[in-house]
Amino acid sequence: MYQLKKSNLLIQMDNNNIEKCISCGLNTGYSINDHVDSRKTYIEGAGQLCADCFKEVYQKVHKKDVDTNEKP
Repeated sequence: MYQLKKSNLLIQMDNNNIEKCISCGLNTGYSINDHVDSRKTYIEGAGQLCADCFKEVYQKVHKKDVDTNEKP
């Protein structure tokens, strides 16, 4: 595994240029050559998440939005 610094982001990759999840470090299945617009779990300003971390983060965000919009 090696790391590439791109702007202010540190991108972790394995030897096959597959990006690692910025949260848990697992392979994301996306190559560094895949354009970010074609990735389903890329977070602009943060980086690439694996599918599990993406679901965990966005379920928490969604639940927070729902909780704050509820009226007593």
